[in-house]
Amino acid sequence: MQLFSVYFGTKKSKTNQRLMTDSLKKCENYVKAREHTVKGFHVIRPADSTEKKKMKKSATVGGNKPTKVPHINRHGTTVRNGYISKNGFVEHT
Repeated sequence: MQLFSVYFGTKKSKTNQRLMTDSLKKCENYVKAREHTVKGFHVIRPADSTEKKKMKKSATVGGNKPTKVPHINRHGTTVRNGYISKNGFVEHT
């Protein structure tokens, strides 16, 4: 299978930050999903034969919600219902 890499940059001449390496269809879907939220340029190039499948993870994979303590709003009530165990706050699902 031919692998392709998605590169990103704020200028067309400086698209050198590699975001992912995968098949062409997955790269096109990734670019299509990002183009509405990210300002910059995406370029899809054929990958080297030595590269493996790779995708850059975002900084907030699990979200940016607090996991150790319950969230309390300005009225003093909890926004997220749950309980506190020895491992931290566990939200009711």
